Amino acid sequence: MKRPYFRLAAVYLCLLAAFCLGLGELLLAEKEERPSYTENRMLRGFPALTAASLRDGSFMDGFEAWLSDAFFFREEAAAFSDGTKTLFSLRSDDPAAAVVPEAQAWALDEEEQRELDELIEEIASETPSPTASPQDVEEEEAPAAAAPLASAEAFRRPTPEVTQSASIWTEKADGRRSVYESFPADHIAVLARVLNEYRAALPADGTVSLLNPMVADLANTVLQEHTAVDWGCDLDEVLQPYLDEGVRFYDQTDILRPYVGLYTLYPTVDHHWHPISAKLALDAMLSDQGPVPNGYDEYRYWLDNVHDAGPFTAQELEAVTRSIEQVPVTVLNAPAESYCLERLTELSPSKLIDHEDSLAYAQYFGGNLHTWRLFVTGFHTGRSAMVIGDSFDLPFIAYLFPYYDRILVTDFRDGGYSRAEAGANVSEYIAEYEVSDVYIIYCSYFSLNTDTVQDRLERYFFMVYDR
Repeated sequence: MKRPYFRLAAVYLCLLAAFCLGLGELLLAEKEERPSYTENRMLRGFPALTAASLRDGSFMDGFEAWLSDAFFFREEAAAFSDGTKTLFSLRSDDPAAAVVPEAQAWALDEEEQRELDELIEEIASETPSPTASPQDVEEEEAPAAAAPLASAEAFRRPTPEVTQSASIWTEKADGRRSVYESFPADHIAVLARVLNEYRAALPADGTVSLLNPMVADLANTVLQEHTAVDWGCDLDEVLQPYLDEGVRFYDQTDILRPYVGLYTLYPTVDHHWHPISAKLALDAMLSDQGPVPNGYDEYRYWLDNVHDAGPFTAQELEAVTRSIEQVPVTVLNAPAESYCLERLTELSPSKLIDHEDSLAYAQYFGGNLHTWRLFVTGFHTGRSAMVIGDSFDLPFIAYLFPYYDRILVTDFRDGGYSRAEAGANVSEYIAEYEVSDVYIIYCSYFSLNTDTVQDRLERYFFMVYDR
């Protein structure tokens, strides 16, 4: 007779625990938006509760997004999930093998089982001891070989003598400026050397384009908050004289200034740019290279959080967009294939664009997937591109497809680049895929002063791999 009461008590305890967890999240979780450096985006803050937001449904959309981002230990859970999926994923050397039949998914032959065992041993051996100091971990992760690859030695370039610094700033109506970030002369000198080394690995008509997009907090000082009337940057004026032919830094403040008030360039909750801003930046680059860029309105777009309608034309977007926070998701204008790429040539099928994903930036190619990505387009231009950057490059890449046969993508930030998975240095990837143009896009959260740009761009370019 006691067993039914025991079950009833267990049910009540489970319900009470779920209620307490939910109440704990509502009371204790962060209410303000804050950056997630592992996902390179702003986590949602608690939405404003107003009669208007309740009527149009934006409060519930924002509340659901906040609940997802405020979930306790969410990044640790995501990292565990990603690691588990990576550990048990199967690779394919055949680009045509886009789908693995479910019946074969777990049927490993002896060779695959051996590779899986080696991978597990490698992960175990590379995992630092819990008692290891930060200095020990840094030493373990340092490149094993210091000497450059002989075939890449010809790409070495001298460091120019730069004597002037530069900065990016906001400007008030009375002309007063507030410096957002400064770029010391020695950092500019390193940047010039590295960009010239990438250019040396390209064909005679190759180009290297560098862009440092503003994050929303900076852009919206002019666009939404009106605490400033303009932005400015003089890095192009200081850096450009030291760059070789075919290398250029693009000042986003100059690119966007003519379009302020004409387009919705940035959201306010997330820190990324809207696709129109990425398109305007690419148009500036293509105009210098020679091709006539196609128009933003030549594409159709899905809309973030709208799953029962679309895709829409650019003109229709204006009527159906409820909030500045909704992200248009570009529909590619030709068939394409997407792959994850390891050890220079090993391909496995990957996401292209999925407009059903709950996170707007994950809709673009499944988000940042590492270490290398390869996109094979439906165009035949005779050229290949390489894109190095953070998640700001995701909507940017969508507009690159008509101009290249193949597009390689990677990211040198912490947690984004595995030297073991890469299996070759960047100069070898450039040679293997006959890269014509390189685009480097890191936003101002991961600025041109960081080790990602100042050190890793060059280190991974020349790194030695034993064959």
